[in-house]
Amino acid sequence: MNFNESIMAAIIHNLLDNAVKNTEGGEIILEATSEDNLNDISISDTGTGMRPELMEYYNHLINNLENKPSSFKNHGLGLHLVIQLLRKIEGKIIFKNNQPKGTKVEILIQNQS
Repeated sequence: MNFNESIMAAIIHNLLDNAVKNTEGGEIILEATSEDNLNDISISDTGTGMRPELMEYYNHLINNLENKPSSFKNHGLGLHLVIQLLRKIEGKIIFKNNQPKGTKVEILIQNQS
């Protein structure tokens, strides 16, 4: 990986913190792979899971950030920060249901060599 380590540390820390807050007595798995020019980092947990409408909101936010008002009233500041940081390094984020329960967050980042 060839990008700002501080940005990646903030992204991963925030996502792991969310997983820990929502996973009691379960497991959290952090995986990272690099293939060709694509880095894939995923964090999955067996916690309470993200509500479908919230998952949809965050999955669309990274593509529509310019059109959305910056309101954190109904949504947490942390994931908005993660999405802003990913945009800065031209990354993508995908929120999915984990099976059998919980949430899986996948981050895709091109090598910037």
